[in-house]
Amino acid sequence: MNNPIVNCIKGNFLFVFLSTISATCRFEISGIENLNQALESGKPLIGTSWHGMTMMVIGSLRNYIDLDSVVTIIPDDYRGDILEIFANKIGIYPEKLNLDGDNSMEMSRKLVRIVRKISSGRNFLIHPDGPAGPAYVVKPGLTAIAQKQGR
Repeated sequence: MNNPIVNCIKGNFLFVFLSTISATCRFEISGIENLNQALESGKPLIGTSWHGMTMMVIGSLRNYIDLDSVVTIIPDDYRGDILEIFANKIGIYPEKLNLDGDNSMEMSRKLVRIVRKISSGRNFLIHPDGPAGPAYVVKPGLTAIAQKQGR
């Protein structure tokens, strides 16, 4: 299941898919004045979207912020290999984490690295329902990262 060539094709397909969605869909954002106000504050943003909404969120978000300023968490497995290719193509910095409840020191180091990136000015995009679900239920990681940022 972890074939580097296939993963590369899939990662590039996601980029083409996003480009197609962005070129052919119309986005309407309610409350854009809130986003503009947050951007004007100069503080890093913590953005969220449910799984399955990534293309729509990134497609509209890239009209307002520089995606090079965004860090996100991706799984440390074959899915992450695919998403890493996609993220690099659109300019988002992906941080691979074992999302299966890893309590190791390495996991802690990676979380500290993410918090430091946010503290240094990077925006953060996370899917709070996690890849394993249940869908539309916020996991504690989002709250922990926001608390570390003093939010």
